[in-house]
Parts: sequence; structure tokens; C-alpha cells
Amino acid sequence: MRTDGKLTTYLATGMVTIGFGLMFLAWNGAANLDYVQGQVPFLLSGTLPGLGLVLTGLTLALVQEIRRTGGRLLGRLEQMGTTTQAVEGPANWPAAVPDGDHVVATAATFHQPDCRVVDGRTDLTPMAIDTARDHGLAPCRICEPEAEVA
Repeated sequence: MRTDGKLTTYLATGMVTIGFGLMFLAWNGAANLDYVQGQVPFLLSGTLPGLGLVLTGLTLALVQEIRRTGGRLLGRLEQMGTTTQAVEGPANWPAAVPDGDHVVATAATFHQPDCRVVDGRTDLTPMAIDTARDHGLAPCRICEPEAEVA
């Protein structure tokens, strides 16, 4: 069951309101007395619980907002990850390699098939050098796949 946190927001608002109300009543009661021995019990019995309710309510509201914002951020990141993979991922690159010079591609670079940087990796995509350039991939600085073509 997924909730959007309205109950938590209402609870936090109610706690803050009751807390401020309690503090107001305590200070109002203490103001009606002109001797300290009568004022202190009002202030202690009303202000401290009121302050506790206000702080608890504000903490509850803050935690709820952090959860709500985190959920929205996580949803957007998942959406961006799916979109990015669909647009730029290896699934959209050609699976068949034409005759001639070919390289293997990672996410950002392309390499000679026997390059030591990609040795043992299984997530490589074979493709033609021209296709790798068209996808905006950079050549490996170690195996220099473009140097062998020229």
C-alpha cells in the first residue's frame, strides 16, 4: 500500500498546533499570577510538553518531506536511466559487423579486439570503426585502433 503521506502531514501539523496552544495557555496562566511560586508550575507543566510536541511535529514533517523528495528523485533517476539506456545503450548498436576493420566498444571508447584494457570483458559490442565514430565513441589511447586503419 503506497500513501503520499497526507496523514503524516496532518499529524505533524496537529502536533505543532497543539504544542503552541499548550505553550500559549501556560504563559497566559502564568501571566495572571503575580508571584513566582504560582507561575513556575504553569510554565513547567505547559511549556515543556508544548515544546516537545512542536519539536516532534516539526521533525515528523521534515522526515516526511525528505521521504517524499527522495521518492520523487529516485523515480526521476530510474526514468533517466531507462531513457539513457534506450537511447545510447549497446542494444541500439548494430549486432552484425560488416566485412573489413572492426573494433569492440564499451560505453565511451572503442578498442582493438585484442586490447589488454578489454581483455576478459563480456559486455563488449563488436562494430565497424565508422559506426563507433558515428556513436561518438573515443578511440582507446592504449591500443590506438584508428592507427592500424590508416
